[in-house]
Amino acid sequence: MGKNVVMCLDGTNNKIRAAGNTNVVRLFDLLYST
Repeated sequence: MGKNVVMCLDGTNNKIRAAGNTNVVRLFDLLYST
């Protein structure tokens, strides 16, 4: 089975688990936790 590559780019310099994460950071966190 093939693998998927997902690139999540966010130019706001947010950090994971910070208050007020952008949708890009939330998506990365969701994909990383699966």
